[in-house]
Amino acid sequence: MKQVTVIYGIVVEPGRILLGSAGKTWSFDRSIDFENAWTQRILKSVCDDLPYDLYVYADSCTLSLFYDHLRTSSSTSLFFPTDSFHSDVLNFVNPSVNPLAFAGAYWREIWFDPDGVPAPRTLAIKLEFPSAPPLNSDIKVLKARWDKYLGGKNAEAAVHVGSGADHGWHSAEMWKEALAVEATLESVQVTVVLAVGLGLLGSWLFTRVLRLALFVMVTVILVICWQLFFMVVVMGWMIGAVEVISLIVFIGYSITYCIHLVHAYGSHVDEFGAEGAGHDTKGRHRRAAFAIATIGSAIGGSAMTTLVSAVLLLFCQVVIFVKFGVVICVITVLSVFFSLVFLPSLLMLAGPTQGRGVRAAMLAFSTCVFEQYELSDDDWEGFDTSDIEDSEDSDLG
Repeated sequence: MKQVTVIYGIVVEPGRILLGSAGKTWSFDRSIDFENAWTQRILKSVCDDLPYDLYVYADSCTLSLFYDHLRTSSSTSLFFPTDSFHSDVLNFVNPSVNPLAFAGAYWREIWFDPDGVPAPRTLAIKLEFPSAPPLNSDIKVLKARWDKYLGGKNAEAAVHVGSGADHGWHSAEMWKEALAVEATLESVQVTVVLAVGLGLLGSWLFTRVLRLALFVMVTVILVICWQLFFMVVVMGWMIGAVEVISLIVFIGYSITYCIHLVHAYGSHVDEFGAEGAGHDTKGRHRRAAFAIATIGSAIGGSAMTTLVSAVLLLFCQVVIFVKFGVVICVITVLSVFFSLVFLPSLLMLAGPTQGRGVRAAMLAFSTCVFEQYELSDDDWEGFDTSDIEDSEDSDLG
């Protein structure tokens, strides 16, 4: 059962606590006068004038029950509004006076000031409305309807009463759930865009070829889309914390295989650029085959070790660990498929045939240093240029 709560007499303190304890985030609104006749009329109308599109299915409003109690216990028909609101409310929540008070636990919905003079005074009232919105209804739309309804009541109170009675506000668990999902989706969008952008920058810095970097990010975006499809459509998971973390954290994991592959492709361009001058299809095929032959076994071995480790998570009792195991297995399979099948196909169709790769950048850097400091041949004695080539092979690990 879903429930909407309307509160009068409590003010929520604005602000957000980032560090430390939250402390007291609310206070009583001392300006509201519950004995004012118009205040009672406004609050009673909140219970009586509920429109149908708010989907309130039961009349269990505390004030409605309070005035029903006054009507049955009063010796006169002029029981509303009451001039002795505070004492009447005390009798209403007292089981010795009202036998229904204990079963209804009305004292949980009304706050009193025990130091009030001459008797305890009512400080705040909570009105609870059980709601049953349709399964396919938009919770944000329902919240907007409550905003409009209670905003109208506050505007009416501002005209007839003034300060205090026009500060009514509402809350519900389903509001928090809807806002949490919305905030989660927005954060996922921002984070994914930021991660993809940084991934593109990193791929470009690593490969020194913009087209290769773009190919890497296209592949990664496809992996993310298929991962999201698997979680939402195939598994039927709702977007939550685990799903968000899975989408964000494993973006870097899916980039790894692609970067190694295009790195091998770019290395072949630098080494055999003379053979592949121009934009011939044969040259692209040769370089793509070189990349697969060079890095394919390493990608396969890395994927196998990851899958073996992730399979153990599938037998856990904690659901979060099981979900992580499923996500790791799926993202590994998708990353291997797209890096060894889709990306080489894309490189064969539109890959660059020449460009500056990592080896070319290292050689250019060494040449720049040589020219800058005018190093002699003696300074280069003992330097093995094969170290540059060997460094590239170490990247494959």
